[in-house]
Amino acid sequence: MRFTYLFLLSGGISLIVGRLIVGSEDKHFLGKVRLTFGCGLIAGIILLMFMRHFSWWEVGLQILTIIIGAFIGDMLSNPSIGNLIEDYEESVEQQTIYFKGLFNNKGYKTINEPYSKRIFDLVMSLLGLIIISPFCLIIGLVIWLDDPGPILFSKHSVGKGGIVFKEYKFRTMKTGSMLGKIEDRVRDERLLKIGTFLRRNHIDELPQIFNILKAEMSLVGPRPIRTIDELAANKLVPNFGERHIVLPGIAGLAQIRSGYHTDSATRLKYDLRYIKKRSMALDLKIIFLSVVGTLAKTKSSGYHNPKK
Repeated sequence: MRFTYLFLLSGGISLIVGRLIVGSEDKHFLGKVRLTFGCGLIAGIILLMFMRHFSWWEVGLQILTIIIGAFIGDMLSNPSIGNLIEDYEESVEQQTIYFKGLFNNKGYKTINEPYSKRIFDLVMSLLGLIIISPFCLIIGLVIWLDDPGPILFSKHSVGKGGIVFKEYKFRTMKTGSMLGKIEDRVRDERLLKIGTFLRRNHIDELPQIFNILKAEMSLVGPRPIRTIDELAANKLVPNFGERHIVLPGIAGLAQIRSGYHTDSATRLKYDLRYIKKRSMALDLKIIFLSVVGTLAKTKSSGYHNPKK
């Protein structure tokens, strides 16, 4: 019951304070949003001080409960903020009609994924979701306190069979600017304070676990790209759509071999090589090299310049 009390108190205080002082047109809007969260947090901690504790891990869970309550209360007190997911692109259905037609006109045929691969994706995604949930909460909170608005961003990407899907990521830019490209990953003024860190370490891609659970992506496969980039790639490389005969993945052979920002022809070459040689052993190798590459900040970290 104590967890319930802490959650309701911190969330309730945030909700009440937010409703009283915050207005979307207020020039001090951001400061008041942070104050609202702080009030809920302080109220929960004060109640926690009067409770009896049995272990440090229990105290940790109770503090986490307070943070969640204050965070949710803060969000609910500002209904004008909008949805949890930012999405300004045209409907997925309309885009799918075009790209699926393009895929079929080329005569490509999709390949059924082995059951072992799907089971592996599900098990690893569920385990990962359990492990990273507290970190995702903290990331979401930091995004919210920096620029109140949607926590996630969905970009429309082309998947298996030319079907367009919403690829989820943490929002790393100010609300309304995610459709633009980042020319300078360090000094772009649209970036949130945490944005560069999330992108550099690919932490912004953690929500793609939900795409895996929805069978729109796999842990390993050709990396999905936005529909606008897909159009450009198809003009440069006529058979670029052949890579869509399998599910796209979070980690890919092309990124291991040539970096995240490689040209379309090179990307296709490695994607087709993966499709031809795909196996559980190769998937495990790609996952391992992707993690090592990111931690070591090598060319697979997303900052590799293939021209150098």
